[in-house]
Amino acid sequence: MPSTYAVKYLLMGLESAPDVQAALCTRDTNWNARPPGEGRFTVRESLAHLADWEDVWSQRVRRTVEEDSPQLPDADEDQMAIDHDYRSADPEESLRTYKQSRAELVRYIRALPDSAWSRKCHREGVGEMTLFDLAVNILGHDGYHFQHTLESLKART
Repeated sequence: MPSTYAVKYLLMGLESAPDVQAALCTRDTNWNARPPGEGRFTVRESLAHLADWEDVWSQRVRRTVEEDSPQLPDADEDQMAIDHDYRSADPEESLRTYKQSRAELVRYIRALPDSAWSRKCHREGVGEMTLFDLAVNILGHDGYHFQHTLESLKART
């Protein structure tokens, strides 16, 4: 089981991630800026992806808590981008959805007993993970998209 100290900072990071992403985006953000590298999301698409992915994270967390060693399928993020038309997404709405959904997920996690952190799941393509590992993965995913946004904004200047 992770230390109380580690959990405290992990939850703070998860909770504040949408605000950090929003702070990176200003009124004059070029929503269609794309970071260097082939096949990367624009800022608009990245925000839609973050909002969309909250449902994936929530399902994974809840199944890990509520089921015994669930098998969690991988998700096709490229297909989700097409199915949910990330290219046309409203960035402000994506940020609102991301923030609201994340707040709900963090409330759910905070209400869990300490013993829940050691609950296990099996992620397709990844292997066995604990709830703690999964939460760290969520925060790492956020960080990847923070960097993605920064690269997009730098490429514009």
